[in-house]
Amino acid sequence: MKEIIIHIGIPKTGTTYIQHLLRQNIKNLSSSGITYPDIESEHVEISYKEVSWEPSKNGILLLDEDYINNITSEKSLYSDESLLRLLLEDTKRIKMMKLLKKKGIRIKFIAFVRDFFEHSFSSWNQYIKRGIGSLEYLEYMNREDIYMDFKRLDKLIELSKTEKFSLEIYKYDKHKQDLFTFFLCKVLKIKEIQMFYTENKIVNRSLSRSESEIIRLLNKEFGKSISNNLVKELMNIELTSHTIDIPFIENEDYQRIVDKYSKTINRINAHKHLEEKIFFTSYEKLIDSSKNSQSSEYYFSREQLEKISFGLGKIFRKSNRLRDADADYLRDIALQITLGKNKQKLGLKDSYKLMSLAKKARPDGPQITNWLKKNKKNKI
Repeated sequence: MKEIIIHIGIPKTGTTYIQHLLRQNIKNLSSSGITYPDIESEHVEISYKEVSWEPSKNGILLLDEDYINNITSEKSLYSDESLLRLLLEDTKRIKMMKLLKKKGIRIKFIAFVRDFFEHSFSSWNQYIKRGIGSLEYLEYMNREDIYMDFKRLDKLIELSKTEKFSLEIYKYDKHKQDLFTFFLCKVLKIKEIQMFYTENKIVNRSLSRSESEIIRLLNKEFGKSISNNLVKELMNIELTSHTIDIPFIENEDYQRIVDKYSKTINRINAHKHLEEKIFFTSYEKLIDSSKNSQSSEYYFSREQLEKISFGLGKIFRKSNRLRDADADYLRDIALQITLGKNKQKLGLKDSYKLMSLAKKARPDGPQITNWLKKNKKNKI
């Protein structure tokens, strides 16, 4: 019977690192009898790249009916943490399951988890890094609609029982030092892995405390169009420590978070195919592990400051923001309009200039783009 293995994260459990090495080992996987489709060669019209500097995922292919109908491999592997969210939509999940069942394909879901606070800190860091928002850690954890990974996994566990599909959950904390080797041997059950490329490389590293704070403030003031470009520069720095800086929290805030999420974690811990339970790290241990206090200052290395300066310079040089000359032109147009119809000297060149300024504010606007294209030959 044909089989599909779907690796769904959860996010911040080495998923990007695993995907990076799976793509590097497509031929080796094939030699072991496992197909790992390269989405860039599948010619499926689906938007799949969540952020441009991370490896593309391939799980989104399973939402395309034509793609599923053309699956021929005996054993296929897909990895995409966005499926943890997308497959909770009944229409998408039920359609995919029916199509695969019709083709006689068995499905097995694979997930990794990590201890609660270590995961939540890393998740918040990623939220800042991707420019999604600017909330501080406690604000982030108090919201009901942002930190959803464990809640989504809890829901998937319930669905696995009612819809009778396999869901195996492994502990990232236990295997993070040899994560890809474990994935090959335990998850994929490959016996000979000597030929596999297993570089122990940091992929999608977390921001340091100082980096995350400046990106958070930029998110707050400008949105992700500014901060994402700066993050790309910072990612070129290899920090001496890759462990995330733990934000300082008071004991009462710690307890409030534990109370809020304990029921969800307890239900996950009761899952029959969970390798090892998820723990709430004690408050004392968190404080001991944290380098920060309520009054901690932020520090940047020279290399970090250089990257920040270079990144900001590149952003503003390429920015679509209006320049002084644009302000002069808009002022003159306004003055022309106040002269009245008989004295105005406005023409197509002015229309073109105004529409060009509109494109700076809305670069992807279809009406603006089409108008400029149509009238380009008439500009002066």
